[in-house]
Amino acid sequence: MTPEVVYDYEYRVKNALQRLQSDPMVRSEDRKLILSFHRHIKAKKVCLGRQTTTTTDPH
Repeated sequence: MTPEVVYDYEYRVKNALQRLQSDPMVRSEDRKLILSFHRHIKAKKVCLGRQTTTTTDPH
C-alpha cells in the first residue's frame, strides 16, 4: 500500500477544505488567502502528502 492510501491524504485535504468553508471563525480574507495558497501548491504539483501537512498542520 502506498502512503496515499494508508493515510487517506485525499480525504484529509477535502475534509480540511470543507471545514475551512464552513467555519464561521475564519475571516473571509483569510479564507481567500488559504484557498489561494492551496491552489498555488496544487498548481506546483505538490504531492497530496505535503498538501495535507500544509493544509491541516496547526503549527
